Amino acid sequence: MEDLAYQHESDLFYARLQQFSRERSHSFLERCMLVVLIIKYFMLTMKRIFVVLRNEPLEPQDLDENSDKSVEIEIKIHNLTCQCQYDDERFRRNAWTKKWRLYNKSVRRRKTAIRKSQPDLEMDKKGAALDKERVERDKVKAECDIDQDEQIESNKDQAENDPDQAERDPDQVEHDGDQAERDPDQAEHDGDQAEHDGDEAEHDGNQTEHGGDRAARKTDSVNEQARQQASLQAERTWEQEGERVKDLVERDRERSERSQEETTKM
Repeated sequence: MEDLAYQHESDLFYARLQQFSRERSHSFLERCMLVVLIIKYFMLTMKRIFVVLRNEPLEPQDLDENSDKSVEIEIKIHNLTCQCQYDDERFRRNAWTKKWRLYNKSVRRRKTAIRKSQPDLEMDKKGAALDKERVERDKVKAECDIDQDEQIESNKDQAENDPDQAERDPDQVEHDGDQAERDPDQAEHDGDQAEHDGDEAEHDGNQTEHGGDRAARKTDSVNEQARQQASLQAERTWEQEGERVKDLVERDRERSERSQEETTKM
């Protein structure tokens, strides 16, 4: 009887000890229960040692006289065995329940982390879209500024050419008046000279027209250079903005990858 009880208690003690060693975290109550179990097993072992050392075998007449006692002992052994089996089954069921709770807790923690990381990804996407819209607006504004600068330069060149032309025309009229006052007789007497003067005046007009064409070509050249410089400046600005947008997109992609890796690790 005592051999069976001791064997069952030993098996139960080793099973609980192995279960305790496999678990990572333990509460204070579990540790106290383990200490109590160790003390109980130690006392049972000492009792077993005393029984073995005492070694008092029962005689046949004692068995005959104490037959009712033998039956009672067998009943107690049966009840103790059933109780130990029930305790062992309950212990395994509780251990499985605890593992299931820990698994559900880890799943809930992982889902919570994923749900919390989703708003950050949405904000990053919205920020990238806003940056792209801002780049487009800056591009349109730069084109408008270039057109406005070209118009200002054209107006400035036109204003510079108009005063020069106005100054040349009064001087020419005054010079013609002086010439008419000084040589009235010569103009009337010598028609050929007047005709020659008319040809010379026509030649001067052609020369003046040629000078105007040259000034117009110069103005067109200046405007073309200004337009080329403005286009080059716009291209450089666009390339810089494109690089900046590319860097922003790359950083957003790296941030998304890191968040996905952290989510996967969790």
